[in-house]
Amino acid sequence: MTAPASEAVACEQAYSNIKKLRTPTEIIAPQATGADPVFCVAVCTASTMGAVMRQPVMVVGLLLMCFPLKGIVCMIIAAAIAAGVPLPKPLRK
Repeated sequence: MTAPASEAVACEQAYSNIKKLRTPTEIIAPQATGADPVFCVAVCTASTMGAVMRQPVMVVGLLLMCFPLKGIVCMIIAAAIAAGVPLPKPLRK
């Protein structure tokens, strides 16, 4: 059983439009917030690692191997703020 020609053409056009998209973030992220997804992940990772490692410069040095340089200032700020948050008493040495 074959589909009518108009349905086949519509399916082919839809498939070619899907092939043009490289990642799901190209569909959602720029339209939803306008923020670069890699930049957001870099800053969130820097803040999390800053809270865990308590050494903001070391955190940024490690993350520069994985993320681009354009977010270094925000990564340093996020890591420094997270490193400054005090630990709960049971976790202090």
